[in-house]
Amino acid sequence: MDFYQNANNNNRQSTARPSGFSVASFVFGIFAMITLCTGLLPVPLGSLGILFAVLTYRKGKKLPSFSLAGLCLSCVGMIFGITLYIYTAISILPLLNNPEYRQELNAYYESVLGISLDELLGEYPAGE
Repeated sequence: MDFYQNANNNNRQSTARPSGFSVASFVFGIFAMITLCTGLLPVPLGSLGILFAVLTYRKGKKLPSFSLAGLCLSCVGMIFGITLYIYTAISILPLLNNPEYRQELNAYYESVLGISLDELLGEYPAGE
């Protein structure tokens, strides 16, 4: 019986399983792409994906395919996440300096929280 088991095992081709870090890099890269709409998560998830991809790199060897895919997805997710941060900051800052919009925000915050935005932030209104 051992003869047949060894014969069957020798006929199979051995396939290299991906390491845990390369799969983690791929998964974090996918999550970085999926969470782009949240605005908060793509940068930390993308940085974790890049970290795990770098940890799987060995000198003189090719980067595993899961790691390479995770690295690409993580980089794209981080770039789009940082671009989203910059775009949001650029578009919101002029709105906060507009006195009419600031009054609307103060009224909204008072109706929801019972305190105006200016009191919440501890600042004076932008119009003064």
